[in-house]
Amino acid sequence: MNRAVQRINRLPRLPKSTSPPDSSLPQFFENLRGVFPIYKPPHTNLIDLKADLEHTLLQNYDSLPFSEDIPLLLPPENGSNIVRSDAPDRRFLPGVENKLDRLKRIGFQSRFFPEIGFHSSGLTFCAVGKYESPEEDIFTRYIQRGQTWHVKLLLGVSTGETIHPDEIAPEDVKLIEKEGLFTIEGFLLARQKIKNDEKSCRRLLKLGLDRLVTNERYKIMEKSLYEHGPDETFVNIVLGNKDLLNEFYSTAVTRVLDGQVVSFSKVNNELELELQVLGNPTHHFFGVFGDYFTKSALGVNSAVVTSRRCNFGGASMTNISDNALTHYELYEIERIKESVKATKKYAKTIQQRLKAEAKSDDAKYRALVKEKGKFVTKVHTLTQRVEKRSTVLQEKRLELSKTTSLLDHMIASG
Repeated sequence: MNRAVQRINRLPRLPKSTSPPDSSLPQFFENLRGVFPIYKPPHTNLIDLKADLEHTLLQNYDSLPFSEDIPLLLPPENGSNIVRSDAPDRRFLPGVENKLDRLKRIGFQSRFFPEIGFHSSGLTFCAVGKYESPEEDIFTRYIQRGQTWHVKLLLGVSTGETIHPDEIAPEDVKLIEKEGLFTIEGFLLARQKIKNDEKSCRRLLKLGLDRLVTNERYKIMEKSLYEHGPDETFVNIVLGNKDLLNEFYSTAVTRVLDGQVVSFSKVNNELELELQVLGNPTHHFFGVFGDYFTKSALGVNSAVVTSRRCNFGGASMTNISDNALTHYELYEIERIKESVKATKKYAKTIQQRLKAEAKSDDAKYRALVKEKGKFVTKVHTLTQRVEKRSTVLQEKRLELSKTTSLLDHMIASG
C-alpha cells in the first residue's frame, strides 16, 4: 500500500452531523434566492422543470471563477493538533458530491407551487432558496382566493357517460385519468349533430353557465348558513371553518365560482370558457365539468382540448404575467434574476392590497360589533322595561284578587 493511500486511510472520520463550512456565495448568486412565476407547458411534469432549473444553477455555480475548496483535516502526528492540508476535500468536488446534497449545501433548493397537472399548462411559481421567503407566504395566501383558467372544449365528441362532477368518487378519478376519459386523448365514442347557430349557442351557454354557477354557489352558501346560522357572514364562515374550506377545495362544480363564454366557433365546434376556480383542479376535472355543462346547456357532449391557468387572485390579467418565464428561459440566469426582482416588487403590491383589505374588513367588523352592541343594549333595556311592567301588573292583579276575596267574604257573612 503506497503512502498516499495510507495517508487517506488515517484521516479522522467526521461525524454525520458535521457539515462543511459555508461557501461565500458572490452577490451574483444571492440575487437568485426568491420567488418567480413560470409558465409550465402542457404534457410536462413540474419535476422536469425542477431538474432543468437545478441543472442550470449547478452548471453556473461550478463555472464561477471563485474557489470553494474545502480543506482536508489531517490526523495528529506525534501528539500535535489536527492541521489543515492544502489539498481540497474531494467529497465536495463537483463531480463527486451528490447533486441534491450540493444544492442543499449551497442553499439552492427549489420547489414549485401550487400544483398543476401533467396535461394542463399555465402559470405557477418557483421558489429558490433554503428559507421560507415572504413572497412565498404572500402568494400562498393570495392563491387561496382563486385561479383563472382558460378552457377549450370540442363539442359533439363523447368520451364517456355524462355524470355530475360532484358525484365522482376517488376511484372514478383514477379510472378517468387512466383511460383519458372526457379528453380528446380518450377514445371517441360518437359525434353528435350540433345545431351550431352561433347566436343561439352563445346565449344558451351563457345562461347555462350563469345558472350552473349560481345554483352551486347558492347550495354551498345555503349549507353554511344552515350549519352556522344567519348571524355569520359567508366569508367569515369559510375562513374560520376548515371542513367547509376543505369542501371548497375538494368538490367539483362547487369549486367554480364564476365563468364566462369567451368564444364559440361554429366552423370547428370549439367552445372556450374562462373560469374562476378554487382549489387545484386537474385537466380531467375540466373534461368532466365541461361535458356536464354542455350537456346541460346544449344537450351536446364535449371533450376538453386544453386547460391553461392564466392567473391567481381573481383577476384574469395582472402584472405578474408580464414577469413569468417560459420553460426555455430557465437556462438564462439573468432572466431569472430579473423575474425574481420584479416578483418581489409585485409581492409588496399584493401585501399592501391585502393589508388595506384587512384594515377595511377590521373597520367594518368593528362597526358591525358596535352596531350589534347598541342593538343588544336596546333589547336589554326593552326587556327590563317589559319585566318591570310585568311585575307591576302581577302586583296589581294580586291586590285585585285580595280585594275581591275580601268583598266576597264580607257579602257572604252578611
